[in-house]
Amino acid sequence: LEYLKKAYKINPSNTDVWSFLAYGLILTGDTSGAVNILLKKEDHAQALRILGSIENIRRNYAKAENYFAKAVAKGAEPSLLVDLASTQLDNGKCAEASGVLKKYFDIDIPHSADSWLLAGIASKDCGDVTSAQKYFEEGVRRFPKDPILKYNLGQIYFHNKLFDKADQIWNGLSDSLQDPSLLYLRAFNAKKRNKLQEAKVLIEKALSMDDRAEFHDFLGVIYHLNKDDTRAEEQFRKALKINPELRSAQLNLALTSKKAEDTQG
Repeated sequence: LEYLKKAYKINPSNTDVWSFLAYGLILTGDTSGAVNILLKKEDHAQALRILGSIENIRRNYAKAENYFAKAVAKGAEPSLLVDLASTQLDNGKCAEASGVLKKYFDIDIPHSADSWLLAGIASKDCGDVTSAQKYFEEGVRRFPKDPILKYNLGQIYFHNKLFDKADQIWNGLSDSLQDPSLLYLRAFNAKKRNKLQEAKVLIEKALSMDDRAEFHDFLGVIYHLNKDDTRAEEQFRKALKINPELRSAQLNLALTSKKAEDTQG
């Protein structure tokens, strides 16, 4: 570090010298010293990128966005804006993330799969489901094999009660993404479409991965709809054994038991 400081005094305009010195100061905890050097080099994309990264870590997102935007205008990678939006989303700043991503989309380049994913998530987090659907759809159109985009698009379709479209998207996902929660959602979706056998297969697969009370309760509902109340009651009891406070299972068991008593009576 001392060598770099000496080199900087001799030749402060050398890009390698001031950039390595700035990095060295950051690594040793002297962020203010690094900023002082970088502020003198704001005509360089590299300096603007480092300044943006510092403000991003400090959670000064408006400053980070300003520095990154200037860096991109001077030739830095536009992906800096996607990285910033990701950090903003992680910290609950969906509106700010959406604004940054709009600037990114205004740049005439091929846009990454992550950018469409983040734009959809940011819109969804801000309550704009219509825009979220458009971003996810565009992402899937451009990256038809991206499983994360397809997973999120399916969720949006499900939320918007486009059950057939949701199932079509989810059916194309690989087994590695068929986690219990998604299988449960797909089973619920199949029930909505009155495909009870499909719902049964999906929820049983979810149960083979995770023995959750909610899954047993749902399987009980499927058995009940198939007029098999004996197995339905068995599933409701299993659900309550796992979680005695699960209200839906309590109610379902009570109704099924009462129906059995009325039939016997």
